[in-house]
Amino acid sequence: MDIIEALLGEHGALSAQFDYLEAAAPQLPLSALKAQADLLAAALQSHARLEDELLFTALEPALGAGSPALLGMRLMHEEIDRGLEACRAAVDETEAQGDLLGVLGLARQHFLGEEQTLFPMARERISRETREALGAEWAARRSVAPTVTRAAAVEDAETSSDGNVSHYLRTHRLHAETLRFALGTEGRPLQAAAAAAAAGRAAKTLVKEGPLRVTVVALRKGAVLAEHHITGPASIHILSGRLTVSTRRGNLVLAAEDLMAVDAGVAHAAEALEDCTLLITVAMPSPRRDGDPPAGQGGRCDVPVGRQPVPAAPEPNGRSATG
Repeated sequence: MDIIEALLGEHGALSAQFDYLEAAAPQLPLSALKAQADLLAAALQSHARLEDELLFTALEPALGAGSPALLGMRLMHEEIDRGLEACRAAVDETEAQGDLLGVLGLARQHFLGEEQTLFPMARERISRETREALGAEWAARRSVAPTVTRAAAVEDAETSSDGNVSHYLRTHRLHAETLRFALGTEGRPLQAAAAAAAAGRAAKTLVKEGPLRVTVVALRKGAVLAEHHITGPASIHILSGRLTVSTRRGNLVLAAEDLMAVDAGVAHAAEALEDCTLLITVAMPSPRRDGDPPAGQGGRCDVPVGRQPVPAAPEPNGRSATG
């Protein structure tokens, strides 16, 4: 069994638990919210421990112990733990609900980052034999019988045709041909959750279909998304509020109805200038063709022609950081 497929299987099981908690949390009393936080903490901490001890440790020789990718994932493990601890220490239902929903949003963001960035790195940097050995160790610790997965058996063919897109993301599809969402309805409870959450943010994934990811994110004023990058191109659509997005080209201030496109691999960070709601769409990378530039080398950071963002403050030499 490939360790990556094993961890993706745990992602699937935990995501089902997240779905239940997101739906149930608004109706649960304080005691039940704290009990659910205890159960979730046990599951996530067990998952994080195996992930760190097996996969992350195996990646360190290739990436370095101080790798931003590994450090970022480990810091998110700690932030999730702090959120769960805050939920268990909450003194009323509103506070506990906000902390719990904030943790769920952060955990979904963490899973997405691993599936889009870290797991493809592991497929490239860790040999099949080593991944299978790590999978056997995972099976022993979980007390399950190791198996040879379909993904391991046909990985070479799948990788050549689909690049870095994982077997899990290609096969776990939504059950409807079309879906419709009322974004205002989706965003309002997330804003309430972000307002109460320790990190000031909450998120909900609306679509997980093949390479497509669509997520609603709510940020409280002052909340920060640390610098990160993804392997596929993405768009950030501001539904309400204002947000500063920082890239190597400078800062862009986005307001409601603005849309920003970010190329694959472009590092970016964000800070909420006021309470805001975002719709983030990500496309996993498609197979590269001869002559295509490497992901992230295009350097694009585009906004809609019809409405330009507010420029950043001029630098001392009189030039705008975005100019």
